[in-house]
Amino acid sequence: MEPITSVKNDTIALFHSLLEKKGRRIHGLFSAEGTRLVGECVARIPKRISMLLYTQELEEHPVVEAARLAGVPLRCCTPHCMKKATDSQNSQGVVCAIHLPGRVEDEPRGNLLALDGISDPGNLGTILRTAWAFGVSRVYLGEGCADVYAPKVVRSGMGAHFVLQLVSCGSLGPLLEEVKAQGYQVIGAHLKGKSGNLPLNGLRCVVIGSEARGMSEETAAACTHLYRIPMEGAAESLNAAVAAGIMMDRVFHT
Repeated sequence: MEPITSVKNDTIALFHSLLEKKGRRIHGLFSAEGTRLVGECVARIPKRISMLLYTQELEEHPVVEAARLAGVPLRCCTPHCMKKATDSQNSQGVVCAIHLPGRVEDEPRGNLLALDGISDPGNLGTILRTAWAFGVSRVYLGEGCADVYAPKVVRSGMGAHFVLQLVSCGSLGPLLEEVKAQGYQVIGAHLKGKSGNLPLNGLRCVVIGSEARGMSEETAAACTHLYRIPMEGAAESLNAAVAAGIMMDRVFHT
């Protein structure tokens, strides 16, 4: 098949639309770009890939070869078209469109993370990547969180989107009550919490609020424990992604 040469081509238009939330919602797809991220996607969820688009220079690249062997639909295009299809300033020449996951119906298992108002895409993606590293199975995204499938979040997640169960919800308060009813202890990072050792056992869920406002009163009230990360310096607070990493280490490794 000849390479796509026009930015008005339907395939290029599809990929371009996935850069916006409306396009992702209409098509039920999101995109991931770059050799490392696309390679992770091909290795973990090849059947969810709707299309992989690459430039002619990558015809024999290992990622493209792996996708070909996995039966992933492939299209080749010019660098000019790739620029239209992707979000980054310096495209690596490969992007894939991935079917959004279905609704999560089963009860949670293992470590959980709940996010309240994490609006910065870079922070959100970094938190997801860290959650993956700490063995979290499911992440609840409450009100005020950035679109979890936005390009910057996907890039920052570094493959976490292909492993974690991501559940967008409204207010976290009622959901956390359900989580507690399923036997979980819910530990929130809070400036008014207690520091020191946490009396934890069994199933655990960490809750992180936004940098600007922290977690809502309703969310805080639903926590079984509020924990304050000790800080010796004069800084008032930590970056949300840093706080999330510290909390997951303290809670899941106790």
